Amino acid sequence: MLTARELADRAGCEEERVERLVEAGYLTPEDGRFRAGDVPRIRLAEAFERSGITVEEIVRGIEAGALDYSNVDVVLAVSFPLTATTYAELAADHGRDLDFVLRLVGALGLPRPDAGSRLRADDAEVLPRLLTDLRELSDGEILRFARAYGEATRRVADSATALFHSAVTLRLVEAPLTPAERSRLVGEAATRVLATAEALVAWLHRRHVESRIFELSVEGTEEGLAAAGVRPAASARPPAIAFLDLTGFTALTDAHGDEAAAELAARLTEVVEAAAGEHGGRAVKWLGDGVMFHFPDPAGAVAAGLVLVDRTPEVGLPPSRVGVAAGPVVFRDGDYYGRTVNLAARVADYARPGEVLVTEAVRAALANGTFDALHPVALKGVAEPVALHRARPPGRGG
Repeated sequence: MLTARELADRAGCEEERVERLVEAGYLTPEDGRFRAGDVPRIRLAEAFERSGITVEEIVRGIEAGALDYSNVDVVLAVSFPLTATTYAELAADHGRDLDFVLRLVGALGLPRPDAGSRLRADDAEVLPRLLTDLRELSDGEILRFARAYGEATRRVADSATALFHSAVTLRLVEAPLTPAERSRLVGEAATRVLATAEALVAWLHRRHVESRIFELSVEGTEEGLAAAGVRPAASARPPAIAFLDLTGFTALTDAHGDEAAAELAARLTEVVEAAAGEHGGRAVKWLGDGVMFHFPDPAGAVAAGLVLVDRTPEVGLPPSRVGVAAGPVVFRDGDYYGRTVNLAARVADYARPGEVLVTEAVRAALANGTFDALHPVALKGVAEPVALHRARPPGRGG
């Protein structure tokens, strides 16, 4: 529990402000002390007053049962008091330009503070690390680093909170519950979900970074061996990696929301699993707007690709394109790594909607395949031009 002075300090306001909110009936101390959840309540009241809604009007809404802020301490940060350090002092302490520090906060997707704004305790723990631990990066690269994490995390938070609101809060609104029961159930669910979500983000971030570092290690090993003239023995029937990309999928789901994205993803899953299973392969991982596959035999990859580019529009999905490469791959923890994987992804990027493009190694492994040869093309991240071939269903002319 907090004293009025402690509450005011955490909320960044004067103690008289706390007293006024108590007099208005907006804050209700217990034996003269306040809960940590009163911090976001004060900030909400200030935001409403700036928009023209008075505290007295909010209190009338609470008394009428139309408003309920009992759970704001569950979903808003309340355990981090304001420090004495301002952003101007943070910049000076680390010998950094103040404008850069303020831009860094904005790049993280947070409201850009004023120079005299005081840092929260959690801000004061993390922001100095961005200014010191990333010393190998230029200022521009640090901003790019911050923007990458800020944008990705904001999208996750937006989607997750929208899902919770529709799946839990609105569902409980329709249930035959008293306001107190509804508030208690929402608060309990939010507490569980937030704790799980924080653990999930940390775990998934660690797993994805681990996978990417392993991928870079494999690439470096392959490049080093090639430079030393050491190449693995060629296989007459190498495995194949395929990538499917849905053209415009991300823009479509952004325009129509998470529910539409879930419906499209379900359709894609059904089509992908059927096509891969029919031809001896499997979907390795889902990539938002596409899928990565592994096939023991290149023939299966090409056949499945031709099925997929035909079926995806038939089930209401955007047009798809497929890239296939064959060659040695490194397997670890259910995933595949190496040049063959990267090449297949680049080939898929180059393909046009409705096309299945394959590398020379794929074409050479298929004695009975039907292909149209393309001119060698320059692919992003690939040193030499790559000879590509467009696959056609047997019996279909070019």
